[in-house]
Amino acid sequence: MEDNIISELAKYTYDNTPEYSLNGLTTICRVVDIYDGDTCSCIIGHNNVFHKYKVRLAEIDTCEIKSKNDDTHYLALQARKKLCSLISNKLDNIDINITRKDLRTILNNEIFLLQIKCGEFDKYGRLLGWLYSNDNTSLNQLLINSHLAYSYNGGTKLSEKSQINTLNT
Repeated sequence: MEDNIISELAKYTYDNTPEYSLNGLTTICRVVDIYDGDTCSCIIGHNNVFHKYKVRLAEIDTCEIKSKNDDTHYLALQARKKLCSLISNKLDNIDINITRKDLRTILNNEIFLLQIKCGEFDKYGRLLGWLYSNDNTSLNQLLINSHLAYSYNGGTKLSEKSQINTLNT
């Protein structure tokens, strides 16, 4: 068997081997962790193999949980709570200050399924994705509509002051 692998690998070079990609794949995923309003971890099956991916919600940005600015930190907590509620109404009543560990426990004790449209991997290795509810509503867009996220193309992030101004309009 090892000889087979070696002979197969000998056919591949840097130039003729594509990078691994899920780009364009639309499938069901299970949400197993939520970091903030625009980053979560999902289990995705592909070719009957299941892997955990850190997913960065595509084309949006939310305030950072680790912000030292009280206003943007609170907006980040609100965005995370809203994402939880959009994933399932069973998560509507979670405490806004729930720890990530406790939230992960809740997410792993039940099964929360969404549809994901996969994009490329970002510069940090996260899978860019668009999440959709069972009725095909975009969670990414709902976060924007709720003024807890703003459109983002992957360039320079807004300053905290600009984030507050953008989200409060």
